[in-house]
Amino acid sequence: MAQGLPYDSHSFSLVRVYGLETYKKKITLLGEENKALQASLKHSQAEIEDLQAIVDDVNFKQGAANTSSERIESKLTVIEEIIDSLE
Repeated sequence: MAQGLPYDSHSFSLVRVYGLETYKKKITLLGEENKALQASLKHSQAEIEDLQAIVDDVNFKQGAANTSSERIESKLTVIEEIIDSLE
């Protein structure tokens, strides 16, 4: 027993219950925050996947454009060689 303080089991129980209720509320709030963070994470992952699909599409188109450009440059080189030979 603490000096000068009478032991009151009812008061002690109220403090303990209040403490437990506080922790329960904190746990509930943390659970809700966790759910919100999980939802945000899923949303962000979906956005990343969408952006990756766009990047993949751009890369594919860029590859096709590079192939066409290389083909045109090759034909231009041949035409230049023909012109040079005709001069």
